[in-house]
Amino acid sequence: MQDEQTTKRNQTRGRISVEQGNWGEEVAATYFMQKGWRVVARNVRPCPADRRCEIDLIVKTSEGGMVFVEVKTHAVRSPYATRLAAVDRRKKQVLLRACANWILHERWHGNY
Repeated sequence: MQDEQTTKRNQTRGRISVEQGNWGEEVAATYFMQKGWRVVARNVRPCPADRRCEIDLIVKTSEGGMVFVEVKTHAVRSPYATRLAAVDRRKKQVLLRACANWILHERWHGNY
């Protein structure tokens, strides 16, 4: 009985965190578009073998540069949990690999 309750609670938490993440990505995309930038792609997985390898947003700036965005959405603002601290060394390595794979796959040379 308790295992079923735990499973249901975890499924609910997972669904809420996905919805929260989607909301955060939409807010970020809207912010960039208001700056005149163009969202090129969302939730890109350039490394099929690694499910952690994902880029939340790829955005082209008004000057023509590319920005690879990792969106972190927290339920509450806390002075103890900064957004930068949420992206640790391992996540940075995964993001760099994802960006490099996207660039190679798209054969991007600075003009998109």
